[in-house]
Amino acid sequence: MRPPTGTLSADELEKLAITSQDLPGYKISKLAEADRVDTSGVSTSQRECRIQALVAAGAAPGKPAAVVQRKAVGKPTETEAMANHGPLTTTVTLASYSKKGWKKVYFDLGYSSTVCRIPFDLTQQGETAKAQSLPQDKEPREKASQGAGDGDGEDGSQPDSRHAAEDNWSQTLTRGKGASGRTYKTQVQRMGNTLIITSRTYPGAISPQSTSSGLSFPTTVATPQLKKFGWD
Repeated sequence: MRPPTGTLSADELEKLAITSQDLPGYKISKLAEADRVDTSGVSTSQRECRIQALVAAGAAPGKPAAVVQRKAVGKPTETEAMANHGPLTTTVTLASYSKKGWKKVYFDLGYSSTVCRIPFDLTQQGETAKAQSLPQDKEPREKASQGAGDGDGEDGSQPDSRHAAEDNWSQTLTRGKGASGRTYKTQVQRMGNTLIITSRTYPGAISPQSTSSGLSFPTTVATPQLKKFGWD
């Protein structure tokens, strides 16, 4: 199967969206209306950082021609289970852009990677909290969680999908403080004119001074989703 090119319609994206059959051990469903983020209610004190808040929430930045979203709920890895994380929610957003609309999204994401390491105010659903983008502490590669299938890597990890996509970007974003806060691990990958946004939400906000190595990027979800686009 050759990866689809050009701008895809919502119907085409629906056929490419991941299902529970693609990822055993996960419950995958369409993202309910109540779970969708109203992008008009998302704002940041540093305007360049709004795009990070959007992708962390699983929203499609810019002006996509078509968007399809899924919610994947799966078991935590052993490391995450030791940290008392329950079932983890990962949002998968497929957003197809006309012409080169995806280019502006990638440019803005790249610029934000440096600017947003300084704490900023993030307002979402009427609540404002301090947020901050953290430097990468590891590559987006994770061990397969129990019940989610065996990894294909030599160490039992998922194969590195970063080299299969045409463009890759990832971030760790914290919002709030302590147990009441949130940490988001997000990957954005491009196939043709379509962006695959995969964002996992962890309870609790990690400190910029601590390591986030115990929190996995959602590669176990991103990899099979990328395969649906024709990557073998």
